[in-house]
Amino acid sequence: TGVQCQTCGKGQFAESSTAVNCSYCAAGMFQALEVANEYGCKYCDKGFEYINSTSPCVACANGQHQGSNKKIGAECASCGIGMFAPAADYDSCRNCPAGYWQPDAVELKYECRQCPAGRWSDEVGASACPKGCPAGTFSDELGLDSPTKCKGFCVAGKFSDETGMTSEDACKNCAMGTYSAKHGQDKGTKGPPGRAKP
Repeated sequence: TGVQCQTCGKGQFAESSTAVNCSYCAAGMFQALEVANEYGCKYCDKGFEYINSTSPCVACANGQHQGSNKKIGAECASCGIGMFAPAADYDSCRNCPAGYWQPDAVELKYECRQCPAGRWSDEVGASACPKGCPAGTFSDELGLDSPTKCKGFCVAGKFSDETGMTSEDACKNCAMGTYSAKHGQDKGTKGPPGRAKP
């Protein structure tokens, strides 16, 4: 009878067609087929994480990344606070741009959050948007990177002494005896004695 070719199972491979025995995959590499069809084991692809020598790699969780095709025991990683990976197959993280923030080191998304309406940040890699539109101004836009982009102003005759406002509804009428002749004021001005409010 003729000699039959032998097969190698999961976690194993034949080094060549003339190999005497199957070899085990090196640590951090895998061969997940019941019958090996290549003369070697594999690394995980970009965006995937190693499990064990007999199992296929699994995709990185949303927001995590792994950017190498030849990494022993590839592991997906999360970005730090104020950072993000644009996609699962990226090798490194990027800082959030101004106007955006990332409060969590394990945030499960491939982007940073925009600063909410009424708030802004000029910091790169921010973990929060702590600054509000200046008193007397407001904005309903997201992702502002400067207080000058708070384009809404309290109109003459009204004012606002609060920061971080998102609409004109936050503007208050000047109290009796005070006035505001300009827009964007943070307080009413008291009129001179003997004169009525304009």
